[in-house]
Amino acid sequence: MTQLPDLGPRVFDLPFRAEYDFLLDVYGIAHCEFMMSAHSGPCMLARAFDRPCLGINVPVTFAHIPGERDMLALRRYHAPLSEGGHQLSYAEILDAYYRHGQDSLEFHGYGYSMLSSQEVLPIVREMVERADGSKTEPLKHNQFMTLNREVSARAEKDVELQKRRHDWFGC
Repeated sequence: MTQLPDLGPRVFDLPFRAEYDFLLDVYGIAHCEFMMSAHSGPCMLARAFDRPCLGINVPVTFAHIPGERDMLALRRYHAPLSEGGHQLSYAEILDAYYRHGQDSLEFHGYGYSMLSSQEVLPIVREMVERADGSKTEPLKHNQFMTLNREVSARAEKDVELQKRRHDWFGC
């Protein structure tokens, strides 16, 4: 893992500190304003301490169950070359994911790329504004949730999908 640049006195890149001990992770998560991670197991520790989590470069999967104050920043997905290779919108990602029975899109020729630091910075700024209460429910979040609800409703009616997977969808 590459060390973070200096992001100011309130950001600690713990693994690179001389005094690092894994218990500092637990302490840091318990006392942070929000946790930024790859939306993996440690996010559940943040939830246990009632800390919001910002998942960065998150893959599309049926099992994301973010908390009310969490945010997800999905990796960028690209259509297969046979379909033009263009970057997919979130609606297109959900449609492809649904069409392929909620399998990982990578198994069906879709590519992905990680968000750059220039793309992540405004997302982190929005999370900071949400964590300190200066930003209320954003329009994009409402659009995101509406799309998820539409796919969930579609999946609930799909008997074949329910046999293969689960009868719910979330991201």
